[in-house]
Amino acid sequence: MISLDRMFDKKIKHNDINDVSDYWLTKAEQLKKQGRFEEVVKSVDKASMTKESIDKEKYWFSKGQILTSIEKYEEAIVCFDKELQFNKISFDTLYEKGLAFFNLKRYTEAVECFNKAWETKHEEFMKLRNQGTTLKNYRKFEKAVLYIDQANAITDIDCDFWYYKGCSLYEIGKYEEASDCFDEALKIRTGDPNILFNKAKCHIALKHISESVQILERSYKLEPKIKAKIQTEKAFEKLIENQQLRKIFF
Repeated sequence: MISLDRMFDKKIKHNDINDVSDYWLTKAEQLKKQGRFEEVVKSVDKASMTKESIDKEKYWFSKGQILTSIEKYEEAIVCFDKELQFNKISFDTLYEKGLAFFNLKRYTEAVECFNKAWETKHEEFMKLRNQGTTLKNYRKFEKAVLYIDQANAITDIDCDFWYYKGCSLYEIGKYEEASDCFDEALKIRTGDPNILFNKAKCHIALKHISESVQILERSYKLEPKIKAKIQTEKAFEKLIENQQLRKIFF
């Protein structure tokens, strides 16, 4: 059986690839799956040395994602910045940049990225909706429906976006806004015990003790294993005196 390295090296030796930067990025993905992280970095570096990669759409985004996956967050942020510089400002790039800041515990910068990502998504939505409305006014109904459908598709945002934005807001003391984000996440992933756990932390910080107790009880019923997490979470130390909660968790 031909090894992974020999297969790739044979392709590049015989020019059996359409794009050299794609070759190195694909190799990096394969190496990552094998846990060969030092070699992943080398392959990503080689991809960035190819001339065609500089203007290649989504190149820097792909490189940033790979670096994020191996916890090279500072380097990933540089890549996302280059993606934003060379190509269209997009929700995905700003979101991934926000995640990198989150993992570095730079929560204020993470929130800024998440906010810009949302603004970008909203601007795209408004542009398409206005185009659809204009076409409808000119009685071009078939085209109008296409634009309106595209606009509606843009409003769909993944649960993880709201979750990580909520966690970031919590870390900078914006508890009400964080709770609102967890509410949005729960609309998508109803009854997720981990989201409920973090929402309960917000209510504790806001001194809404009874609400926090109710949310924790709901979280525990959905996932009994979360009991250990509740017992060790510093934010819930204030609840030890709560008789109802002591019977369940302490």
